Amino acid sequence: MASYLLEPVKVAPRSWTPGFTLRRIDLILIVLVTLAGLGLRISRYGQSLFADEISTLWIVRNNDLSGVISTVKTDAEISPPLYFVLSWFSTKLGSAPELVRLPSLIAGVLSIPLVYVLALTLANRRAAMVAATVMALSPFMIYYSGEGRNYAVMVFLVVISTLSMVIAARGGWRWLWAVYALSSCLALYSHYTAVFVLFGQFLWLVWAHPRARRPALLANVAVLIGFLPWLPGFRADGDSPTTALANQLLPFNFSTAVDSVLFWSVGAANNFVLKLDDMPGPLALALIAAALIVALAGIVIRAVSEPGFRAKLVSPPAGIVLIVVLTLATPVGETLYSLVETGILGSRNLNASWPGLAMLLGLLVTSAGATTGLVATVLLVAGYGTAAVKSVSTGTATPNYRAAAEFIEENAEPGDVVVDIFTAYSTPVSLTPLDVYLPQTRPEFRPGLPEGPPPYLTGVPPEVPEAQWRDALKQAGDRQIFFVQPDYDSRLAPIEDVDPIPGVWDDKRFTERVLNRLPKGFRIVDREEFPGLYPVKVTVVAGPEAP
Repeated sequence: MASYLLEPVKVAPRSWTPGFTLRRIDLILIVLVTLAGLGLRISRYGQSLFADEISTLWIVRNNDLSGVISTVKTDAEISPPLYFVLSWFSTKLGSAPELVRLPSLIAGVLSIPLVYVLALTLANRRAAMVAATVMALSPFMIYYSGEGRNYAVMVFLVVISTLSMVIAARGGWRWLWAVYALSSCLALYSHYTAVFVLFGQFLWLVWAHPRARRPALLANVAVLIGFLPWLPGFRADGDSPTTALANQLLPFNFSTAVDSVLFWSVGAANNFVLKLDDMPGPLALALIAAALIVALAGIVIRAVSEPGFRAKLVSPPAGIVLIVVLTLATPVGETLYSLVETGILGSRNLNASWPGLAMLLGLLVTSAGATTGLVATVLLVAGYGTAAVKSVSTGTATPNYRAAAEFIEENAEPGDVVVDIFTAYSTPVSLTPLDVYLPQTRPEFRPGLPEGPPPYLTGVPPEVPEAQWRDALKQAGDRQIFFVQPDYDSRLAPIEDVDPIPGVWDDKRFTERVLNRLPKGFRIVDREEFPGLYPVKVTVVAGPEAP
């Protein structure tokens, strides 16, 4: 049975071969790893919509296809349009708001076996399996494979671009140059930061494959021509006030850069809310650190005792160089860009280099020798596995506005009032997380949500929520008020130093004041709390004439 599993899979004869064979045991293992990654991503996919993906939902629900593209060109978004187009099509499959995440889910799952094939092409079988496993278990990749934004699609396209480029440059099928050009262009239409990896790829190609320079140059000229129609949108995004706000929340400095790289490599996407102690947690951090220490120790020992291995370290093969380039391209590129232009170095913007990081980790632990490498591999997989399980737990799940909406639907009567406390300083669209799941069939008040056309970037003055609360009390009469608030106090330590926007209401004090000083006759009759990244609380207030 074992010998049968190790037999190579037979393929039809062809003029070019990739230089490796896929054994049946390899196929079985990569299918199992991909299924594990799918299970983790489906768990993330089912969580409540949160943050920027609400903007995606608002854009694709309120526009036809041409309207989606024109809206993305405005200040309501600072991203290119491809993901919104894909989400627009996916939402036609049903009414579930989570359908905006479907392109990310598909791309995130497919990236796992593709990273395996890419690592197999550039390195070796063991490194490829570790790379795919780490890709499947990474909390960062799990999160973005279940988010209705552009990052997972960009990662998928970057892997396709790299794989087709390498095969074509090595003398493979010539039509892959067209795949390389198309996937590179689409990666740019997914997210602008893909440019750093694409540029690193091109530099490596010019260095490693001189004979492929001409088709590579032609392919990249085609990429530039393909992106030309979006240049006005790109320029508008660079001048958007949303970009300035992002810089305020995540200023470019040494501390921010270090935090961003740490969260990108081992932590979670919600670094505004979570700390490394939360995700991946002390145990996972210790296991991953131990894996790297053991791997580096094994590599040093081999370098001292094996002249051939030492020679490879001094002059690494071209495939290994490309893995390093893919890993460093985005962090280095964003750092240099941030020094001369707008600061863009943030954990989410490093997504394009995650396939390179996964392959580099696989290469490190499997280069440490037989026994040492096995120990390092077990520690690394255990560390990311621990983090993966934690990444889909209740305590790190997105705020559970779906459960809050279900509670209101089950307990509210027609005519009952909903007060939805919106806490963000800004929002690109006129939609709150509760609106995603709660049908607007009752009187609703949203203190904190600015009025007017998107984007909302200035917050609201303190007197506006006060007036809305008075209107809600007047509207209630003999009805109930369902007061919905996020309790995020213990989770916002990472951004405590962000300067508050002058003249904007203090939502925490507002909430405490209005619930602790209810007018005569009003009383609290029920409280519910729904756990998540931060708890969502629903307080039920009965009016003076309510039974």
